Amino acid sequence: MVQVETGDEREGTPAGGLSDLVEAIAGDPRLEFAGLATNYACFRGPSSGLRDSAEAIAKAARDLRASGLTVPRVSGGNSSLLWLLARGERLPSEITELRCGEALLLGQDALAYEPLADCRQDACVLRAEVLEEYTKPAREGAKRRLVLGLGRQDLGLGEVKFIQPGLREVGRSADYLVVEADESYLETAVGVVLDMIPTYESLVAAWTSPYVELKLR
Repeated sequence: MVQVETGDEREGTPAGGLSDLVEAIAGDPRLEFAGLATNYACFRGPSSGLRDSAEAIAKAARDLRASGLTVPRVSGGNSSLLWLLARGERLPSEITELRCGEALLLGQDALAYEPLADCRQDACVLRAEVLEEYTKPAREGAKRRLVLGLGRQDLGLGEVKFIQPGLREVGRSADYLVVEADESYLETAVGVVLDMIPTYESLVAAWTSPYVELKLR
């Protein structure tokens, strides 16, 4: 699959050089040209250009076919394109497939982060033990806070959303997450395991962290 640049400014061959590259691949017996692909809204592509990206990869496929080249497959993008489908829009007929990792794992599109119909948002749950509980003076006044046994080395800068009500993150260091508990959170905290829904960024970091145990069910 030849990656084509369609506005994200990351990876991919500029459209102007695509024909020569594909012809070179088709003429090399060691290679098999399987089709075209693009990746958009993963680096710098704004949501306003999503439709233009889909149209650009479709046009690239049409142009190659018009020149006599066979284009078996056209991968139109990632989970971001599901935002268009959820709004009832149709993709160009040239697009044969999408690559939907984030949407499959988290059950939401990758632009507006809205839940997708018939998809679960709790397929991936991050769990961490409460190591400390205290109430002491803070900048905003006395606060009940919990210290969890994970931090930037496990989550990067990705956000988490607590399943239990009454909890919110107030900061993190390399190996600790500091959580504020309001009056609605009544559990005795030390030793309790708290469940969180990760964003894609925190999921990738936790999944690859050597300090996080991975369980697939």
